[in-house]
Amino acid sequence: MRLKGRFGHVEVKELLEIIDQVRLIDVRQDDEWSAGHIDGAVHIPLDKVSSERHVMNADQPVVTVCRTGVRSEAAADLLCETGIDAQSLDGGLRAWVAAGRTLVDSAEGEGSVLEEGGEPDSMPPEFLQLQGNLVEVAYGLQERFGNRAPTDAEARTFMREWLQKKGTSEQDIEKILDDDV
Repeated sequence: MRLKGRFGHVEVKELLEIIDQVRLIDVRQDDEWSAGHIDGAVHIPLDKVSSERHVMNADQPVVTVCRTGVRSEAAADLLCETGIDAQSLDGGLRAWVAAGRTLVDSAEGEGSVLEEGGEPDSMPPEFLQLQGNLVEVAYGLQERFGNRAPTDAEARTFMREWLQKKGTSEQDIEKILDDDV
């Protein structure tokens, strides 16, 4: 999957290709887990990841999951520091649901993403996908350029590469990157 020692991100599409080869660790709180989680995931809240890392096999890569990817990123970083090959699900469960994937609740029924304030996510899937894409672009820009602002040319090159990776046609990429639009 990647080199040990530095956590990374995995997109939903990539996770689906390797899901049988990794250990999914959901790092959200109990009420969030109960509302909905990926079938087959293991629940270890973020504040217990360090003390519960013994349940993870050092030879099996881990993908950490939370609602948006922020807590799971912290968990993946922590696990990598202890020698476990860990990545965070880009965009979290919001991205999972936006990609048309399902969740199960604690009673094995249809689950949902519990939002801050305790309400299930009621955002339409297309908005969830957009949000996931924006988070992915923001992380990608920060990873590539750090805390400096990219030049216009660098930002355009980054967006072209990102759109190509997403399978966007060259014609659509040109429309998106056209300054006159």
